[in-house]
This record gives sequence, C-alpha cells and structure tokens, in this order.
Amino acid sequence: MRYTGRNTTSRIWPGTWRAPGTAVASSAFSPSGARLARRLGWRLPDVVSERKIRPTTDTPENRFVKAFIGQARTIIGRMRSAVAGFLKR
Repeated sequence: MRYTGRNTTSRIWPGTWRAPGTAVASSAFSPSGARLARRLGWRLPDVVSERKIRPTTDTPENRFVKAFIGQARTIIGRMRSAVAGFLKR
C-alpha cells in the first residue's frame, strides 16, 4: 500500500481530499464510504482484485447426472453387444 496524494484521491472522490487525520465531512461520503476512508487512512492498495462471477451449468449435481448417464450408456452398450452375440448363435 502507498500513500495517495491530493491528485489520486481527488480523482477517486472528487472534492473530498483531506490530509490524514482530518475529519471527513459527512456530506462527502455515504456513511459506509466515510468509515472505509477513515479505516484505510487515506491509503489505497496498488492492486484491487475483482472476482468475476459467470453463470455455469458445471455444478456437482450436473456432474453426478453426467457420470450416471455415461455409466448407463456403457451398460446399455454392453447389453446390446451381449444380445447381438447371443442372437448370432
């Protein structure tokens, strides 16, 4: 983490730059934003990671169904081969 100067802070929160330790005007932030600004001590991380959530059908339940269907197809294939061999006799 590094100290953010007047320019960086002004770009993020226009018109709200304060020196460290100075009170934040309640009208400058939402209540949670003011708490966050104080807790960070006007310091920002170099990198902010962002989690991307995307819809998927790859769930444990669907994996189970896929495995079950795969095994059922294998068994049915073996049964067809056995019946075909039996009928050829």
